Amino acid sequence: MTNLLLLTHLRELLGWAATWLAEARRRAAARREFQALDNAALRDLGMARSEFGSFWAEAHGSAERTRRRVDTSTHGGLR
Repeated sequence: MTNLLLLTHLRELLGWAATWLAEARRRAAARREFQALDNAALRDLGMARSEFGSFWAEAHGSAERTRRRVDTSTHGGLR
């Protein structure tokens, strides 16, 4: 491989690593906020602490959406 090709691959790898790190930081911040909710708030939301990963995956397209959500753009109708 030429030096230019190696540099191109290194740049792609660093870009991927930066994206992965930013995503990991966002997930960690969201988990901290989720863990800060008290049990009453979680109950009101219809959530359990153990469901964080599932909710995160659905919200970010990593898993099929299986939960109903309130759509405020249609006057509070369910979607």
